Amino acid sequence: LSLRGGAVTDEFKHVMGPESNIVEAVAEKLGRNLHCTEGHPLQIIKSWIMAHFDKTYTEPDGTSLFTSFDSLSPIVSTQMCFDDLLTPLNHTSRSRKD
Repeated sequence: LSLRGGAVTDEFKHVMGPESNIVEAVAEKLGRNLHCTEGHPLQIIKSWIMAHFDKTYTEPDGTSLFTSFDSLSPIVSTQMCFDDLLTPLNHTSRSRKD
């Protein structure tokens, strides 16, 4: 599957089905892990946020109260994305056009 200059890897092709609300511009970036690419704007912002939490929210011994996760799948189920977060069924974020 080729998408406007990018390609969706086999690992993520299933997300482009009729039930998906993922637009091509997002899908073509799946698997690139831009948030982990040194110097990429997403990685820079991520590091600022992580540094803020690590500095601001600490145990008395100085260790962070938070754990960071960078290797989670970008694909989540409807339940994980909405139901587990108690998003109402009629909330606009559930709309494919949102």
